[in-house]
Amino acid sequence: MTETENKKRTNRRPGLGVGTVSLLVIFTVLCFSTLALLSLSSAVNYQNTMRPSQQGALSLAAAEGEAAQKLAELDTMLMELQIEMQVSDANDAQSSTYASTARAYYDRAAQKAEGLGFEILEDTQQLRFALPIDENHELVTEIVLHAPGADIRYIVVKQASVMTGEWDPGSGEGQLWPG
Repeated sequence: MTETENKKRTNRRPGLGVGTVSLLVIFTVLCFSTLALLSLSSAVNYQNTMRPSQQGALSLAAAEGEAAQKLAELDTMLMELQIEMQVSDANDAQSSTYASTARAYYDRAAQKAEGLGFEILEDTQQLRFALPIDENHELVTEIVLHAPGADIRYIVVKQASVMTGEWDPGSGEGQLWPG
């Protein structure tokens, strides 16, 4: 080996050179940029996917709030009816039997409930109403009236979101995955 070659080898510093560090920085920046773009793409897709679900949940919550108001109106009406019937029973010298009083209560309650928009089912003790959620769904609530003088005036036996229109599998609506 010549003396010049020996000097070149001994003058080198140990470790990485400037070019290697620059390449590592460029590679790291590219990795972080790719990660950022993938995260942004994922967030945008999630937002676009969840927007219809969020709108449906808001519509359902609004319908449930409206149903609660309607049930509160019914509860007030039933309470007033119970008081009215107790007063009329107290004024009536010939007290009727409990069965006829209960039947009269159910009949009058059903008549008044129809005025509030309720539908009478099979028996005057069962009432139903439906509120629109969106163009294809409605919130159906069914209740059963309790006897006059009971601790509770009615009980909700069913409250469900029901599809009102026909489902067309080719339209894409109602599909779980658009892909």
